[in-house]
Amino acid sequence: MNINIVLDSDYICKKLSSENGAKDIENLFMIMKQKSNVIIIQDKKQKIINNIFHQLVKELKKENQIELTYAKNLITELLKGTNEYDFISEEVFENDISTFVNNLKEKNYPLKMIISDKNIDADINSYTIEDIGSIFEILESYTKKHTVTHNEDLLDLKKQKLKVVNFDQYKDVLFNTFWCSDKITIVAKEFFESWYNKDIGYAKNNRERYNEGFKFLFDCFNEIEKFTKEKLIIEIVTGVKNKRIKNFENFGRNQTNELHEFLKQISSDFAFTLKIIEWDYGSENSVGEGHGRRIYSDYGGLETGYMPFEIHAKDLQTGEISYKDTSFSWIDKESYINWRKIGNGHLLASRTQ
Repeated sequence: MNINIVLDSDYICKKLSSENGAKDIENLFMIMKQKSNVIIIQDKKQKIINNIFHQLVKELKKENQIELTYAKNLITELLKGTNEYDFISEEVFENDISTFVNNLKEKNYPLKMIISDKNIDADINSYTIEDIGSIFEILESYTKKHTVTHNEDLLDLKKQKLKVVNFDQYKDVLFNTFWCSDKITIVAKEFFESWYNKDIGYAKNNRERYNEGFKFLFDCFNEIEKFTKEKLIIEIVTGVKNKRIKNFENFGRNQTNELHEFLKQISSDFAFTLKIIEWDYGSENSVGEGHGRRIYSDYGGLETGYMPFEIHAKDLQTGEISYKDTSFSWIDKESYINWRKIGNGHLLASRTQ
């Protein structure tokens, strides 16, 4: 999960002006630069980062100053307003960090941490540079594998410090991770073939469960456009095994249209892109991937136990529908699937809205 952070420029600048403080700031920015699950929430005119930048330039001109390599690199990237480290909000900063944080909170920005020596908000933890160990532990914790369940016995294991969350908490994880994304990619190899399974009853059950699962997922994304001011693009990449290519050549066009229409009817709030590729498991002779269950954006993402929208199960004897346990683990861009290489990059069909 992404941890969304605000920097208190007064505090950071004060620390930079002392020798030991500058070393601590360098260590903090080293962690932020190296951890991929950090989003710095900036003010609209980037005044906070500019304040820190000017103080940093001033300190670097001093004799015998330490190098501050990570501080220079991170602040330079933040000044560019990249999609990798930060998000520029619509809120202005008028030299009062408390007011800025309060404005973010009122607009429901998912702020999780403030780097400051002030206790600014009772609901949002503030951390000083001296808390660098705790900051690292929090960032590291949310990169670990978590089990998602409504099973009370498993949830009780949280007391043993195991990584277990319920599905309401999972929604919070999804929102905190993707809240400022312009495009979210869902990779799910089995989606197409499970939808058109030869067993009509099995296919019907899959379709009903996927419909519910997508609604769960999209409910986490309804607020994104409020922050980005752009209609969210949801790209779904799925696959067809080589042995079913002939069948796809005969029926794939209509099936692709049907699947794309299914996505569009769930919600008109998003723009859907559907890509269907030739997809087999990998071997010594071909590039492949077992399942490819991932959901990600420019801000990182998650590898999931089942397909990201596959979260319900139906007892075919009793008809009871329940959440089924799944899991998620943090991934960065190095763990994204290069689907263009799977099946030799053979794109069978695509649809856009």
